[in-house]
Amino acid sequence: MTTVFVADAHLSGRKDPNQASLVRFVDGLTGVDTFIVLGDLFDYWVGYNKVVYKEFAPLLDSFKRLVERGTKMVYIEGNHDFLMGDFFTETLGASVYDESCILDTEGMHIYLAHGDTVKMTAGYIRWRKFARGPYARLLTLVLGSRGAWWLARRISANSRAKQMSKYAAGSALDMRLREAAKWKIDETGVDAVVMGHSHSPGVYDVLARGLRAVYANPGAWIDNGSYLTYSYGEFKVKEFGSEESAT
Repeated sequence: MTTVFVADAHLSGRKDPNQASLVRFVDGLTGVDTFIVLGDLFDYWVGYNKVVYKEFAPLLDSFKRLVERGTKMVYIEGNHDFLMGDFFTETLGASVYDESCILDTEGMHIYLAHGDTVKMTAGYIRWRKFARGPYARLLTLVLGSRGAWWLARRISANSRAKQMSKYAAGSALDMRLREAAKWKIDETGVDAVVMGHSHSPGVYDVLARGLRAVYANPGAWIDNGSYLTYSYGEFKVKEFGSEESAT
């Protein structure tokens, strides 16, 4: 059994070269049981509409082909993509979660989350509530699909540019996620925690309850095509292009 994890592609639209590389990656996957998105695959996705489909049709079509090959999809929403809509839940049959879930595979209990809700600031709590609430949806209706797309892309780009200094191995954000993984293992008794958000790939041993557990992060697809696999009890970070296949 093979599980593939991808996070933080921050795809900006049809012209984004990262979308083309991700399509090639997804189309090359064979023998994958579960494909897991750990949030922020899209730089902006709030609800499913014609503009969103047009911009991301190549990837969405590759997801269809992946599901047709027998792969299950799990989508954990991030801070740039949420309210995924019926394309994911109905067309793809994906399991979509707004914050976290626990996946059971090969007898392994894995806690999955994007990671943006770890130690949230008061300002971010307010923004997250607004972005997922009725006023944001009303604003989208007022602006229309194209207007909302234009505005949201600029807000997302500005936000990400301001946060880039936080995205590095050993950064404060990276260390917060590692610490959060430890207490989540202590709290729930899971065997592993996998999160994205920090753009910091790695697989780490965690000692919790006197037993060995694991914290893993696939890193950010947008940076170098980084992704994570889990197969036969082992997590591995890989880079698309340097490896022929996830399997």
